[in-house]
This record gives sequence, structure tokens and C-alpha cells, in this order.
Amino acid sequence: MPNTKCNQQATKRFWSVMLPMALLLSGCSRGKVVTKVASDGSWIRRVELHGPGPDKTGGMVPIPKLEDTFAVPGAPWVITHEKKDADEFLVCTRSMKPGESLSNDVVCKAKTDKGYVPCSQNQCSVKQTGPGEYTYTETIHWVGAKPTTSLIDVDVVKHLRAVLPAGLATDASLKRVSTRLSGDIMRVFLGPPEPLFTTILSQAMMAPDLAEHKISAEVGEKLAAALTDEYGSRLTAAQRTTAVEKLVAETFKSTAGKTDFDPTKPPSKDNGSLVSLTFSIKLPGKIIKTNGNIDHLSNEVYWGLYPEAAAMGQDIVLTATCRL
Repeated sequence: MPNTKCNQQATKRFWSVMLPMALLLSGCSRGKVVTKVASDGSWIRRVELHGPGPDKTGGMVPIPKLEDTFAVPGAPWVITHEKKDADEFLVCTRSMKPGESLSNDVVCKAKTDKGYVPCSQNQCSVKQTGPGEYTYTETIHWVGAKPTTSLIDVDVVKHLRAVLPAGLATDASLKRVSTRLSGDIMRVFLGPPEPLFTTILSQAMMAPDLAEHKISAEVGEKLAAALTDEYGSRLTAAQRTTAVEKLVAETFKSTAGKTDFDPTKPPSKDNGSLVSLTFSIKLPGKIIKTNGNIDHLSNEVYWGLYPEAAAMGQDIVLTATCRL
């Protein structure tokens, strides 16, 4: 039989580690964006905006309506309204000519004191970049407030100063490293190409040891890269490895037991309205370069993400290139 007490302790510890992410989860809407490119460079855009039906938006903990979560594009888009079970969704389609670009057809909103306002915008283009070569580019830009929950707290910065050689970690350098690390970790957990957050939550419950290894590996890799770029040869490989190992270990210790977070309660409205977005591109030729996941059977590239991944100041860019 499983050791229930140990599992509960591990679960509480991992909820503490994952609290900044869990607090962001406040919506149940999602967007599915499909782009299909023809051999002449023309393309068709299909944007599906899914949200809860009217019977789900009321109650003690109101859920934002679809229109409160997304800005619905207008003409010349063709829009149809559909319902499935208790959910509803809008299907927005548009045909594009070769070389044309789109702006703000996938705009997410967040609740503020002024109501629901845009928090992320996008730009999309399909361009010929060589003989028989087409490149798809999608950029997600954050225009809302930065998340109120930081991934790098004061204790972690103190640990970082303690594990680095004396005199190397100035206040300015620590700020740069911690800021970069916070953004890097945000993108690891919220995507693209796929959000680690969506899988790590279940693992934290069912396989906490595996979840700890995954988190440690991801955080350690990003920290090592940040230290390399910041300190260069002033930090030897051995010193960098020691610093990363110590900091990752101390991070788990410092976050454990610091919160009374209850996953059964709704998260704070101050942390935005996180919605999942899935982008896919079907290309007319062989995929020769991309930063997404490739479905070789259908010759598609796909990405999963939450727009808050761009909230730390760096745009999310999805790209795929094919050759006829």
C-alpha cells in the first residue's frame, strides 16, 4: 500500500513549489488556431475560441464569459457560433493572399479594475523566404500587467549570492540573473512548444519524485545558461556546477511549507485569466526548420502555450519553414 502520509507531505511540498503557476490558473477557456498554407503561398486561418456556456458563468465563483476572455475579430472574418454540451465556441475563418499578414486575431483578456482588457496580442505572417520556400511566423506579445506572483523570491536571490564566489555576485548582476531566470522558468512551465505545467501538476500528485527531477533539471539548465552568460570565464565550469546544484537544492527547501494553498479553492483574480492556446501550421512542403513539435504523418507543426509566458518582457515567437 502507498505511504499516504509521505505522499501528502510530498504533495504539499510540490504545491508550494508550483504555487506561482497554480495561482495563475483562473479560466477554463481555450483557443485553437489552425493555419493551412497552399503551394502558391496563400493560406487559410481558422481560430476557434472555446468558453463556458451561460450556465457555467454564474454561481459563487463566476467564470469569465467567452467574450470576457477573448477579443472576437470582426469583418472580414466569417464567424459562426456553435455549442457542444455545456460549452460554446466561436469559429472564425479567413482566407489570406500570398505575402499577407494578420494582426490581433488571437487577443486574450484579463480582468482589471477597468473590466476585461487585452493582456496579449499577436501578429502572424506567411512569407516566401526562398525559391519554393515558405516561412510561417507567429508572435505573441504581452500588453497586460506583469504577474503579481514572482517565480524568484528573496530567499532564492540570497541563496544565489551565497553559492557564488565572494565578490562576484553584485546587486546588479544578481538582479539580471534572477530576472532572466524568472522569465526562462515562466516559458518552460507555460510553453512553448508545450507547457510543462500541464503535466507537472498531475505528477506532483501521483509521482512527486519524478516531478522533482523534471523541475530540478529544467531549473538547473536555465540557471547554468544564465550564469554562463552573466559571468563568463569569471566562473569556472566546476564553480558553475556547484552553484547550480546548491541553488536548486536550496530552492526546494526554501519553498517547502511556505504556503497554505488549497487547490480546491479558486485562485486570486489578481493573477490574470490564464487560457491555453494551441497553434498548428500545415505546410505544403517538407519542414526544414522549426521551433515547434512536428507531426510527420500530417506534415504539421504545433505548439501549446499560455500567453502569460510572454509576461516577463520577451515576445513568444513561433516559426516553421518548409521547402516544396
